[in-house]
Amino acid sequence: MIDQYRQIQVETATPGELILMVYDIAISSLKKARLKLSEGNLEEANNSLLKAQNAIAELMCALNLDVDEIAKSLYSLYAYMLRRLNDSVIRKQAKPIDEVVNLLSSLKEAWEEIVKRETGGVAVQA
Repeated sequence: MIDQYRQIQVETATPGELILMVYDIAISSLKKARLKLSEGNLEEANNSLLKAQNAIAELMCALNLDVDEIAKSLYSLYAYMLRRLNDSVIRKQAKPIDEVVNLLSSLKEAWEEIVKRETGGVAVQA
């Protein structure tokens, strides 16, 4: 039932809403990775970090780098985030995870405003 709901949600979402969903996946995966790292469960932490890295890679793929400088700047920022998450994996440290969560959360807030304007001021819950 939940899987069907998610499938319908994805199939009927606008491009902006889909981006918000990917941000949610990345952020929630990083929070889980942070928790698992603090518990000493490195396998689960790495699995969650990989899921977050895949989500960030999806955000990178969604950019149209031929259109404007904002897309190029976002690409560079996403690449930086991936490097920081690699640091987290190598050093088994949470600080890079926290940094990336903060960056993604700020970007997500900006996207929420964009989507809100696109939908005529209606708040969207991804």
